Amino acid sequence: MNDLKHSKILITGSSGFVGKSLLDQLEKSEENFGSDLTLVYRTNAPKLSERIQSRYKIKVLQKDLRLAWEFK
Repeated sequence: MNDLKHSKILITGSSGFVGKSLLDQLEKSEENFGSDLTLVYRTNAPKLSERIQSRYKIKVLQKDLRLAWEFK
């Protein structure tokens, strides 16, 4: 398996149904899938468990991806 130690994870819609499911899977997994976790949400900030917070360097962005100019 590739070395995932320095991999980065980006979850868009992290407070939605699919984003919450991905965060749940990251929390339950025994394997660490990277070092950096970036979460993008539009309206409600995702709730992060202690385990997620201790395993990843986290960046949380409140952005609307439909508005491309916000990422300039």
